[in-house]
Amino acid sequence: MKILQQHYLINEFNYFVNDFEKDFKPKSESISQNNKTKIAIRRDLKEAFLETDIDLDTTIETESGEELPFRTLKISVRYVYEVIDGTSEEEIKSLIKSPKVINVVKQQSKDLIRTLTNLDYQPPIIIQSIEIE
Repeated sequence: MKILQQHYLINEFNYFVNDFEKDFKPKSESISQNNKTKIAIRRDLKEAFLETDIDLDTTIETESGEELPFRTLKISVRYVYEVIDGTSEEEIKSLIKSPKVINVVKQQSKDLIRTLTNLDYQPPIIIQSIEIE
């Protein structure tokens, strides 16, 4: 049995940036994550889905040491896989939960977040490690 990633769909995308003065220069930005993952399989065992809900909140530290909320990102992405020669739901779930597939999803999620948050006037959100279980 094998799976082939077909595409992904962005089901939800909410991005909010707090407005600060133009010359405001933060000392640093920190990121907190709250992520959830779900797996679904079609009854005919021909297609499987891995859906990730990623919630990121960033805070910035001012020169005086005060932490202020800065950016919020909520994104839900459904990764769609074609299943070839699938025999059972458990076998398919096991393959999707494998480190190889999860690592690809993590990298794609990090790249997607970087690309989407690079569209405004702020630097992109770059995540070193994303939590996907």
